[in-house]
Amino acid sequence: MLDWTLVDATEALAGKIGGFYFSAHWCPPCCMFTPILKKFYEKVYDDFEIVFVSSDPSESGLKKYMQECHGDWYYIPFGHEAKQKLCVKYEITGMPTLVIVKPDGTEVKSDGRYDVQMETNP
Repeated sequence: MLDWTLVDATEALAGKIGGFYFSAHWCPPCCMFTPILKKFYEKVYDDFEIVFVSSDPSESGLKKYMQECHGDWYYIPFGHEAKQKLCVKYEITGMPTLVIVKPDGTEVKSDGRYDVQMETNP
């Protein structure tokens, strides 16, 4: 069961490699990749956190997608200004995109999706 409680991102992600997952329920490639990401996360969650950055058109769409398809990971609340800031910072031009970052937010890899797919489907 997902917990919709707001948390401090700095504390939640402290000391872990992170992945900003830019996705939406209406995006067919996203719906294909999300289960792969979920399986990967279940193997590495002690050292890796995912933050879902939704492009869904509504809060109900975001929550439905998370409940039906996602792992137990964090998300940016619907309509929050952080979404636009992250899209600009990491130059997001399409979905699904998984940006891998160090604990301080420094980008390690802009296409983490490839690495996840290779780990899950060698």
